[in-house]
Amino acid sequence: MKLASNAVRVRCKEGCGDFGLQELEYVCVDCDTRKHLHKIDDAPIPQPMPEAKAPRRSGKDAWKALLSVEREKDKAVVDGQVHAFEETLTLARETQTKMKHYMLATNNDEQVDKAVWTQGQPKL
Repeated sequence: MKLASNAVRVRCKEGCGDFGLQELEYVCVDCDTRKHLHKIDDAPIPQPMPEAKAPRRSGKDAWKALLSVEREKDKAVVDGQVHAFEETLTLARETQTKMKHYMLATNNDEQVDKAVWTQGQPKL
């Protein structure tokens, strides 16, 4: 931004060393912003409303509610989900075991073929 040739450059009234703007009564933008932020910070912060906690259902009640859902009454659906969970868990354990073996091999300065260690791993 160019200053007009007849514009007067006056130092900030706050004493920061920057040049003040005439529109801000010769206070620089930084000091003006700082002054307004302090006004905002001094405003009282409203306290949050206390929440009434819902009573926790017992495990038996939750299990009965789950079994009352139509989808969960179908044994094939439940068995399929249990099977998928078991497969996922087995794969995660195998991956973790392979990673441990790979890390031990690299720590012992053995020749490591990454293709062998990552064989059969899911692509991420």
